[in-house]
Amino acid sequence: MNTNTPPLLEAITRGDRKKLRELLDRKIVEIDRCFENGETPLILAISHGYTDIALLLIARGADINLSNNKGISPLMAAGEADNYDLFNLFIIKGADISLRDSQGENALHKTARLGHAKPVQLLLQKGLYPHTKSGYGQTPQELAQANGHKEVVSIFKNFKTTEQDKDLFTMDVESLEDEFDRLKFDVLLGPEIINKG
Repeated sequence: MNTNTPPLLEAITRGDRKKLRELLDRKIVEIDRCFENGETPLILAISHGYTDIALLLIARGADINLSNNKGISPLMAAGEADNYDLFNLFIIKGADISLRDSQGENALHKTARLGHAKPVQLLLQKGLYPHTKSGYGQTPQELAQANGHKEVVSIFKNFKTTEQDKDLFTMDVESLEDEFDRLKFDVLLGPEIINKG
């Protein structure tokens, strides 16, 4: 990185959790300020595959609904990256599943197009309308079909919400909340402290 690179951008793109924690502790960076390229810190961490960095940003108060300059939300970014753990976490934390990007797509369009079955199922269970059309007039099912994702197409064709589905989802959310509390603790303290115990 060159000397003009903002410290927050450098820490995230390098996956430097120690440096990021230091910057956040000193409160010299704005956790939700978009970089010049239009990316948010949280979305940048997700797109680089740094789940631990993303968790640290979330634990420190990053806005889980703040979209980048293309309208991509953190939920959409996690769905596109096929990071189901973060995707679930955003749902648990109350992310707005109905947000749309500059192409008129929501998270269901994006995950269906890429063939990511588990996020598609979760969004349907959470009540996201499966027949919403994008800015180009395509439904999520049509995007899955056009890209050859038979499993996802089948999910749309067979989707029915039952009481059993709701009960299973509730149990899954409770276990994920426990896992988030553990991860949040790990991220805040860092491995150097946890491993001493």
